[in-house]
Amino acid sequence: MLRAVLALLLATATAHAGQYWEVEETTLVEVRPTQYQEDVYYGNIQPAAGPRVRWGNGQWQGLHVGITVQRDNGKTSYKSPYGTSDTFKDSGTNVGGQVGYTWQSGPLTYGVEGDYATSNNKGDDNFAFGQQDKIKGKWQASARGRVGVAVGRVMPYATAGWGWQNTTYTIYDDILGTSANHQEILNGPTYGAGVEVALTDRITTRGEFRRTDYGSDQFDAYTSVASAREYEHNQDSFIWSLNYRFPEPPAR
Repeated sequence: MLRAVLALLLATATAHAGQYWEVEETTLVEVRPTQYQEDVYYGNIQPAAGPRVRWGNGQWQGLHVGITVQRDNGKTSYKSPYGTSDTFKDSGTNVGGQVGYTWQSGPLTYGVEGDYATSNNKGDDNFAFGQQDKIKGKWQASARGRVGVAVGRVMPYATAGWGWQNTTYTIYDDILGTSANHQEILNGPTYGAGVEVALTDRITTRGEFRRTDYGSDQFDAYTSVASAREYEHNQDSFIWSLNYRFPEPPAR
């Protein structure tokens, strides 16, 4: 019916101009609104700029290596056979490196880590009781476990393990003008906590506080300065590190 009306109107309009047109019957094609909307929607989709790393499950997992700078503050307590005792401090700024591996299950992270650093710490008791007691470090190392909680790009953690420090203990007698040295690799438990932050998808930085109790040792020096020492040594370390995390191979 609609096609017939359109043809009649067209024929009437052209008749006044002295022209007659043949109108051919055509078929109207239906355009569904839903199809049109889908075409417009998909046509506006833009390709992604590149892969994005979401710091969720597994992003902290993998092998990492790093450099460390630390401020070490130590304390040594000693007793002599003559009933004298004293406590003195040592300190130093040291550099080193670390390597470790982290696993991740949901927000929980756990792993192992080892580090090695210089130990130029030194300190003395300022000639207490007529003799100078002093200690000097050479190197220090530790092997530890780590457990943390990942919150996006931030991971607070706790760490604990065992530490070693190569030290030299010296007694100098000001009256006799003689001295004796005792070199030992002290060792004991180390424990602490820190916060690690991801700067990029591969680079992280962290700040950490750690206490190491290096235990006690016996130093007999009767032949040189006619004295002996039973001493204990511990150390507080404030450690900053910059780390590189290697990408994990794709799962098969």
